[in-house]
Parts: sequence; structure tokens; C-alpha cells
Amino acid sequence: MPIIRQRRRDINAANQITPGTFHNVDVDWASMLWGAITVGRRSWFDVVRFGPASLMEIVWRCAMVRANIQAHLSEGTTHFRATSAFNSLDGSEKGAVTYFLGLILAKLAAEDLLSVPWVLHLDVYSKINAHGHTVAVTTTQATKSRPDLIGRAVSGDWLVCEAKGRTTSITNDQRISAKEQTRQISTINGVAPNARYASFASFSGSARNLVHEWIDPAGSSETAEPLELPEPDFIKSYYRTISDFLRFDNPAVLDRPYEKDGLFLRKVPGMDLWIGLDPEHPSAWMRYDLGTDDPDFAPRILERAAKYEPPKQAPGRKIGLDGIAVILGESWL
Repeated sequence: MPIIRQRRRDINAANQITPGTFHNVDVDWASMLWGAITVGRRSWFDVVRFGPASLMEIVWRCAMVRANIQAHLSEGTTHFRATSAFNSLDGSEKGAVTYFLGLILAKLAAEDLLSVPWVLHLDVYSKINAHGHTVAVTTTQATKSRPDLIGRAVSGDWLVCEAKGRTTSITNDQRISAKEQTRQISTINGVAPNARYASFASFSGSARNLVHEWIDPAGSSETAEPLELPEPDFIKSYYRTISDFLRFDNPAVLDRPYEKDGLFLRKVPGMDLWIGLDPEHPSAWMRYDLGTDDPDFAPRILERAAKYEPPKQAPGRKIGLDGIAVILGESWL
């Protein structure tokens, strides 16, 4: 199984950054694709809600991963490294790819280290709160920005994350800037985030191996402001691509959804993979759109998901704490 070298560091209020510790993290193709598919950005989905929209979204995300990284065995260890296709891109294109990889690694770390399965882009929720009022997410003069992601843990805690991608080495100025972005939200629905972190993806050294740096900053900024958001909308937005894919996409193009190995799956044409939901997870209701207008829908999902244990993992198979399943065909293994 490929490994990704992960470095965990702390940064304090005085912007002192610890050297940190290194860990080898096992990450297979199924996990990478699960992260790519599930790191949510609702604004993409709402442009074209039904028809082939969710299929195109899924294919685009998977193709971004497949085209730009490859598993490479060197001296007995397999790493993900940049492909020749990535190396031929211009600077702005490389920046877009590494940013997307930064989002994926942020999502994987959120689940693996903090049990946070539900992660969405903040930009959707930065202007409207649960009461329909404008929420000003602050921007400091130093950063003029806000964090990329917010996440909901199975425990009920909230997470704030800034994801970055770099084609070269990361500077301390970039680390400090990312730290400040994570500190611009004081509370979410009245609760201080339990975790804040900055996540960097980059390609390291002459081998161009994919590496991940995780930085834990301290506390919120003095100028930070609260954010409120409707949890039912948060949960429904997270699952929208998967539920639309399972329910609405063109049956002339796609096989019908079916049960396989205890999972509710649909094949992605041309990608040699299946995506779906574990019927044992409460999110499986999403494929029927049952009860989603009930104000208790999201609390029921969250309460029951806290008791969920994913099936045992196997090569080419990833079922996350969110109940979303990615099953790979032989061409990936």
C-alpha cells in the first residue's frame, strides 16, 4: 500500500513553529478517491442540480487524482508521486492541482485523526446564518482571507481548516498566513471549534513524492467573529453529489444502482469503480430523499452516525465514517 509522509507541527501565538514529528500514513487509491469525492463544495452542485451533473462532478474529481499522481515503488516503499502529465502543466495549473490534493489530504486527516467525516467548504455558509441574516466572516489585514473548510465530528465538535497546495517547499510565512486563516472564526453555532489546523500538500525533493504537513495553531483571533449555519442543510449538502448520482443520473449512461457486498452501489462508467452508501449508515436514507425536510432529520443522522462502525477495510475498498463507499476495479489494484 502506498504511504504518504506526514509531518505534524505546532505553531503558537508568537508564530513560533515546532520542528514537528514525521509519520508514515498508509493511503491507498480507494482512500484518495473517497477523499476527492467527499470533500464537499456545495456551490458546484447547485449550478446544475440533476441530470448528469453529479456524474460529471465525480468523474472530474477522480480524473484529477488519476492524471496527476501515480503509485511508485522505490527501495521497497510505495509512494504517490507526481506524474509526467503534472510536470508538464504550467504554474497556475499545477497550483490548482496541488490545492485540490491539499483538500483531499485535509479531509483524510480530519477523519483519521479527529473522527470528522463531514467536511464542507465554508464559502457557502459565510453569508447566511440559520436565521437568514448576513454573517460577516472576518478577514484580518494580514491575510484578507478566511479558512477553506469547516467540519462536523461524530462527537458533535466542530473543526476549522485551511487547506493549501504547493509545488515547491513551504515557507514559514505561508504557514503563519494559513494559521491566521484558521483563527478567523470564533464559534460555530455558539460552540468554539474543538480543532483548528492548516493542511499543506506538496511534492518533495527530486523524487516528487506527495507529502502532507499538518499544523495546529492556537486559539481564535481577537477579531474573529461567530458563524451560524443550519445543520440540516449542512448534512444534506454534504451528501448531495452521492445522493443525486444514486437517484437521478441518466439511466441510459449508467447501470442501475444495486446491492453488492452489503453496499448500495452504482458503477462510474469509464472509471472502473463503484460509489455508493453502506445501508447500515443512516445516510443511506438520502438515496430515497426520505424525511430530509423534517427538522429532526439532521439530528437523527448525527446521533445514529455516532454509533456507526464502518465494515472492515480491504484492498480497493474504502467505507468512511460518513457511510460513503468507494470500491475499485482491477485496473486500480
